[in-house]
Amino acid sequence: MRYKKIIDDWKKRISEMQNEAQRCVAEAIQNRQQLIQQLDEIHTLKLATNTYINLNALPERIQGVFVQETEVQRCWHPFCFEPLSHTPEEVRQIIWGSSENAVAYSEAWERLVFRSVREMLLQSNKDS
Repeated sequence: MRYKKIIDDWKKRISEMQNEAQRCVAEAIQNRQQLIQQLDEIHTLKLATNTYINLNALPERIQGVFVQETEVQRCWHPFCFEPLSHTPEEVRQIIWGSSENAVAYSEAWERLVFRSVREMLLQSNKDS
């Protein structure tokens, strides 16, 4: 009798552990799929906006280049700044200046990258 209870308890614990492992795997798969989707969106956005971000510089700084194309030439506008030091409007001015598409570009980049970078830095500052 006593061994049966011990065995039943172990079976229950093993079942709980298997369920938790399955939940963790499902969560990891979902997180990976979200990351892949976000990276795909960023890739599409960089091509559409001619704005290239150095992902290795994140989150401490946002560094990259905006390539402004005209009928005559391409102008390269490099940028590098600390995300917490600037408002979204200032970021738009730093990266895209007076480009006719600056507002649309900045809204998309803000949604995909800049907001999460600022949130990550703010959380990091709270934890330290």
